[in-house]
Amino acid sequence: PLYLSRPVGRADYIAGKLAVLVGVMSVLTWIPIMLLFALQSGLAGWSWFAANLRIAVGIMSCSALWIAVVSLLTLAVAAWVRWRPIAMLSVFGYFFVSAAIGTLINETLEVTWGSVFNLAMLMRFLWTDFFAIPQLEGALPTGVSLAAIAVTCLVFLAMLVRRVRAYEVVRS
Repeated sequence: PLYLSRPVGRADYIAGKLAVLVGVMSVLTWIPIMLLFALQSGLAGWSWFAANLRIAVGIMSCSALWIAVVSLLTLAVAAWVRWRPIAMLSVFGYFFVSAAIGTLINETLEVTWGSVFNLAMLMRFLWTDFFAIPQLEGALPTGVSLAAIAVTCLVFLAMLVRRVRAYEVVRS
């Protein structure tokens, strides 16, 4: 009661909301995959673990990026759109619209740089790079993919910070 009776600042409020989303999404993303990796390591032995450590790093890195992107997108949309059905459609619509914009730029200008708008494609580029799978044709460099995802996360965070207002309820 003492902790919850104090005013909550904007950063604390956002961090609390992010912590809940990160916890829930971790249970759905990297934790089951890492359990399978640990099981395989236990069955195959230390040499398999040492030879495939990059897989564990890839799982953790890409999952953390995906959790950050989806969490910030969800919180930003929830802060700007109050009606839940429209907010849900906006989150799903973002992925479709960004993919359409990226494909439109790629096809119209005959380039591959339009993929910086397509978050799913950027994550696919990163997954294939982290797991040493041969890259898709027209794949962007890893640094460009990471930079595009970082800029996207910063835009979502700026939208969230702009909309969230901390206030204190004072009772007499």
